[in-house]
Amino acid sequence: MLYVHGIGLFHPSNVIDNDFLTQLDIGTDDEWITSRTGIKTRYTNLSLDYIRRTLNADPCNAVGDMEYTSAQTSAMATKKALLQAGISKDQIGSIVAGTSSPEFNIPTMACTVA
Repeated sequence: MLYVHGIGLFHPSNVIDNDFLTQLDIGTDDEWITSRTGIKTRYTNLSLDYIRRTLNADPCNAVGDMEYTSAQTSAMATKKALLQAGISKDQIGSIVAGTSSPEFNIPTMACTVA
Protein backbone atom coordinates (compact mmCIF):
# COMPACT_ATOMS: atom_id res chain seq x y z
CA MET A 1 0.00 0.00 0.00
CA LEU A 2 1.24 3.50 -0.80
CA TYR A 3 0.57 6.61 1.24
CA VAL A 4 1.50 10.08 0.06
CA HIS A 5 2.33 12.09 3.16
CA GLY A 6 3.54 15.28 1.52
CA ILE A 7 3.89 16.96 -1.81
CA GLY A 8 6.51 19.62 -2.38
CA LEU A 9 7.21 21.72 -5.39
CA PHE A 10 9.61 24.41 -6.34
CA HIS A 11 9.64 26.75 -9.27
CA PRO A 12 12.20 29.43 -10.05
CA SER A 13 11.32 33.09 -9.90
CA ASN A 14 12.01 33.75 -13.60
CA VAL A 15 8.70 33.88 -15.44
CA ILE A 16 8.30 33.48 -19.18
CA ASP A 17 4.93 34.75 -20.28
CA ASN A 18 3.57 34.80 -23.79
CA ASP A 19 4.43 38.48 -24.19
CA PHE A 20 8.08 37.64 -23.47
CA LEU A 21 7.98 34.99 -26.20
CA THR A 22 6.36 37.46 -28.60
CA GLN A 23 9.18 39.95 -27.93
CA LEU A 24 11.73 37.30 -28.95
CA ASP A 25 10.37 37.58 -32.51
CA ILE A 26 10.22 33.82 -33.02
CA GLY A 27 7.00 33.87 -35.01
CA THR A 28 4.46 33.43 -32.24
CA ASP A 29 2.18 35.54 -30.07
CA ASP A 30 -0.11 35.20 -27.08
CA GLU A 31 -3.21 34.30 -29.11
CA TRP A 32 -1.40 31.59 -31.08
CA ILE A 33 0.12 30.00 -27.97
CA THR A 34 -3.00 30.27 -25.81
CA SER A 35 -5.34 28.89 -28.47
CA ARG A 36 -3.17 25.82 -28.98
CA THR A 37 -1.88 25.12 -25.48
CA GLY A 38 -3.82 27.21 -22.98
CA ILE A 39 -0.47 28.23 -21.46
CA LYS A 40 -0.03 31.86 -20.40
CA THR A 41 3.07 31.64 -18.20
CA ARG A 42 5.81 29.18 -17.36
CA TYR A 43 8.82 29.29 -15.03
CA THR A 44 12.44 28.87 -15.96
CA ASN A 45 15.66 28.22 -14.15
CA LEU A 46 17.50 30.15 -16.87
CA SER A 47 18.22 33.84 -16.84
CA LEU A 48 15.84 35.73 -19.09
CA ASP A 49 18.82 37.61 -20.54
CA TYR A 50 20.36 34.29 -21.56
CA ILE A 51 17.14 33.31 -23.33
CA ARG A 52 16.93 36.68 -25.09
CA ARG A 53 20.57 36.43 -26.18
CA THR A 54 20.63 32.80 -27.35
CA LEU A 55 16.96 31.83 -27.76
CA ASN A 56 18.17 28.74 -25.87
CA ALA A 57 19.19 27.28 -29.22
CA ASP A 58 21.45 24.72 -27.56
CA PRO A 59 20.04 23.65 -24.17
CA CYS A 60 23.25 21.75 -23.42
CA ASN A 61 25.04 25.11 -23.16
CA ALA A 62 22.44 26.55 -20.80
CA VAL A 63 23.71 24.80 -17.68
CA GLY A 64 26.09 27.66 -16.86
CA ASP A 65 23.23 30.16 -16.92
CA MET A 66 20.93 28.28 -14.57
CA GLU A 67 19.81 29.95 -11.35
CA TYR A 68 19.79 26.63 -9.47
CA THR A 69 21.00 23.10 -10.14
CA SER A 70 18.48 20.29 -10.40
CA ALA A 71 19.77 19.01 -7.06
CA GLN A 72 19.07 22.38 -5.43
CA THR A 73 15.51 22.59 -6.79
CA SER A 74 14.89 19.00 -5.68
CA ALA A 75 16.15 19.78 -2.19
CA MET A 76 13.85 22.81 -1.90
CA ALA A 77 10.84 20.80 -3.05
CA THR A 78 11.72 17.97 -0.68
CA LYS A 79 11.92 20.36 2.29
CA LYS A 80 8.41 21.61 1.47
CA ALA A 81 7.09 18.05 1.22
CA LEU A 82 8.65 17.15 4.57
CA LEU A 83 7.09 20.19 6.22
CA GLN A 84 3.71 19.35 4.75
CA ALA A 85 3.98 15.74 5.88
CA GLY A 86 5.27 16.68 9.32
CA ILE A 87 8.10 14.13 9.13
CA SER A 88 11.89 14.25 9.17
CA LYS A 89 14.19 13.23 6.34
CA ASP A 90 15.15 10.00 8.12
CA GLN A 91 11.53 8.88 7.88
CA ILE A 92 11.43 9.00 4.06
CA GLY A 93 10.72 5.67 2.40
CA SER A 94 10.66 6.86 -1.19
CA ILE A 95 10.72 10.05 -3.23
CA VAL A 96 9.00 10.38 -6.59
CA ALA A 97 10.21 13.34 -8.62
CA GLY A 98 9.78 14.81 -12.06
CA THR A 99 11.74 17.56 -13.75
CA SER A 100 12.80 19.00 -17.04
CA SER A 101 16.42 20.08 -17.04
CA PRO A 102 19.19 20.78 -19.54
CA GLU A 103 21.59 19.18 -17.03
CA PHE A 104 20.28 15.69 -17.74
CA ASN A 105 18.92 15.00 -21.19
CA ILE A 106 16.87 11.93 -21.95
CA PRO A 107 18.34 9.83 -23.39
CA THR A 108 21.45 10.74 -21.44
CA MET A 109 23.56 11.16 -24.56
CA ALA A 110 21.10 13.49 -26.31
CA CYS A 111 23.60 16.38 -26.26
CA THR A 112 26.17 14.34 -28.14
CA VAL A 113 23.95 13.09 -30.94
CA ALA A 114 24.68 15.04 -34.12
